[in-house]
Amino acid sequence: MVVFFHSPGEPVFRYRCLKSDNATRAPVLAHVESVDQEVAITDSVVVSEYSEMFQEIPSLPPRRVVHLYIDVVPGIAPVLKAPYRMGQNKLKEWKVNIDGLLDQGFIRPNVSPWGALMLFVKKKDGSLRLCVDYKELNKMTIKNRYLLPRIDELFNHLRRDTGEEITRMLTGADRGDACVYSYRYGDRSFTRGSLAQETFTFGSANGRPVSLPKIIFGCGHENGGTFDESGSGLIGLGGGPLSFISQLNGGKFSYCLVPTSARSSVSSKISFGTDGIVSGNGAVSTSLVSKQPDTFYYLTLEAISVGKKRLSYKSSQSSNKGVAANKGNIIIDSGTTLTLLPPGFYDDVVSALKEAINAEHVSDPNGVLSLCFRSKSDHDIDVPVITLHFSGADVKLNALNTFARVEDDMICFTMIRSDDVAILGNLAQMNFLVGYDLEESTVSFKPADCTKH
Repeated sequence: MVVFFHSPGEPVFRYRCLKSDNATRAPVLAHVESVDQEVAITDSVVVSEYSEMFQEIPSLPPRRVVHLYIDVVPGIAPVLKAPYRMGQNKLKEWKVNIDGLLDQGFIRPNVSPWGALMLFVKKKDGSLRLCVDYKELNKMTIKNRYLLPRIDELFNHLRRDTGEEITRMLTGADRGDACVYSYRYGDRSFTRGSLAQETFTFGSANGRPVSLPKIIFGCGHENGGTFDESGSGLIGLGGGPLSFISQLNGGKFSYCLVPTSARSSVSSKISFGTDGIVSGNGAVSTSLVSKQPDTFYYLTLEAISVGKKRLSYKSSQSSNKGVAANKGNIIIDSGTTLTLLPPGFYDDVVSALKEAINAEHVSDPNGVLSLCFRSKSDHDIDVPVITLHFSGADVKLNALNTFARVEDDMICFTMIRSDDVAILGNLAQMNFLVGYDLEESTVSFKPADCTKH
């Protein structure tokens, strides 16, 4: 496409979009040519004023604070198909395009189990355009649906600089609507919906209800992942500015998560203030480690024992640096279902379990859990005790914390491999009083029957 541009009193310039193969290797927003060859391009007032718009793009922009995540349907198998057949001329063109993109850093080698096909489409001038076929991936992608903001709301948002105005924005007090939120957990579960504000009323130890005004909360319209239908909501217990704990100004709190096999009429309980202190016989405490992002609570896991076999913690980043280099190496999270461990460390734990459990090894039909055994009852397999050795605290996990029945004749290990982050999930915390003292920066564990707590 060619566009002629003429400012009064200035020569005519022709703007031409690049069509050559170099457009892939050295992309620019526009290529400027002068109709009058005696006039330099830089003599144009417009070109001089917006010279940055006509420069070659050397590489990708720097990393931003906000990262892009694409949510896929939970439990779906990765898509990776054989590439389309290509002739010699297309293969040559493909190599030119790939080498150019690699040299500039627009793409990089990838070992992901997900993939998309590439193909060439002939353009009008006979040259080839490289295209990526995302049709199969798009079928498995969870579509984001958000309300489009009104332009007057955006301008009002730029002028808001007080806490009262921010609160009005969150609650939608101006028009009766609310702004949207999106939150995801370590196991890829997610919730999306609208933020609003309300007065919350809770029972207390002295029998008198306690009202908490102006609590910001989310109404989830789109939830997915490992949430089950028996749950009625999520409580934000992290360190983020809108979490329930942060809105209560931190302090002390504890929870006791009932086993998933418990009667539906029995619910987990959470306590705040002095009722949230976990102490007494059997209670052990470990230190919280201050790290960023401070939304999470970080602990130091030194080792895991399978029965009497102790396995030292290791990660791909610091496998030879000892535990001192791994402070704050695992997140404790009541919102993530499974426990996530670094690949090498996870493999050691799985190997020890295979040695300790004398049962038929089978595959998870959902393809999520990698260690499963044939089991027709809760007592036909002798599952060893798994001990988590935190800094200053040993927490012993029973079979209900480490294995789950996924089929009538199958149980699977509820810890999985993760290349990104280590997380102690909520299945491992069932039937424990877990107490957080944010003033003393400690987390305490105490075995309990949470159905009776």
